Amino acid sequence: MAKKEDIQEILFCVAKCKEQVSRGLIIEILQGSHSVRVFNRRLNQNSAFGSMKGRSTEELDGVIHEMIESGLVEETKDEYPRLTLTEEGKTVLHEFI
Repeated sequence: MAKKEDIQEILFCVAKCKEQVSRGLIIEILQGSHSVRVFNRRLNQNSAFGSMKGRSTEELDGVIHEMIESGLVEETKDEYPRLTLTEEGKTVLHEFI
């Protein structure tokens, strides 16, 4: 089971990105990636940037998968899927703020 702090950080990151980015890009932001995708969209200015720097892509993807399964976030079915907060995810996020 994911740690409360991990869930909080991921929810915060998704919200700060205004629910407009993919799961992979959320992971890059959390890891503090210096990829062109992150810097071209100025996502390095997101306050969650690098907050989970030491974590592997697989580990973060697993936490996000758990969050999808538990109904905190969902992945859109668009051509370019992105993560969005569910109502439950918004409620949990507001409990942390």
